Amino acid sequence: MSGQHPQLLKQWVLDPPSQTVEIHVPRQYADEPAVGRGFDVELGKFWFNPETNKLVRWHERYLVVYSYSLANTLINGQQQRLNLAQAALDKLAAQPGDDIEHLNSKVEAIVKRYRVSEFFSVTATEEILTQTRYAGRDRPTAKSHVQQVTRIHLQLQFQPQCAAIETAKQLAGWRLYVTNAPIPFCSGHKKMVYQFV
Repeated sequence: MSGQHPQLLKQWVLDPPSQTVEIHVPRQYADEPAVGRGFDVELGKFWFNPETNKLVRWHERYLVVYSYSLANTLINGQQQRLNLAQAALDKLAAQPGDDIEHLNSKVEAIVKRYRVSEFFSVTATEEILTQTRYAGRDRPTAKSHVQQVTRIHLQLQFQPQCAAIETAKQLAGWRLYVTNAPIPFCSGHKKMVYQFV
């Protein structure tokens, strides 16, 4: 899952370029449910050899595989992280303190700890309030001294990013595998796409 592979996986899962088939493990009984599903995408690769000034071409098949058990594990884990992050942000919003930089660093630590930075939109705002107060403890009179008291009021607001959360659920359980084994003859002809590596 490095380079452009995460983007390819997302693109193929959300808009499959070929038909999805069920996956059964070897020695599985015919009436047992599938353990997953998947499809494959064949890409033609090429590389320019600077020593010979020639292109080297080969084919690779990307196996896009979905595991039901892995998806359930990842979705449950994601929901737990979201719940814990929301509880931590709620607690922080109730007592944001008076230093906005410190507040922002706490927010960053929370979303990093629970790996939910793309799942929440968080905004910290600072408001400076100035009040006029009479100096002294006695009842104020026309001659009483007044002083300006300034205090900082911080507010923390956050909103779950529902679209990002749903997309993560859709992608949970999908993995990419690469092989140079040819497509079985019964799979039919597929359009070839070349990709420079």
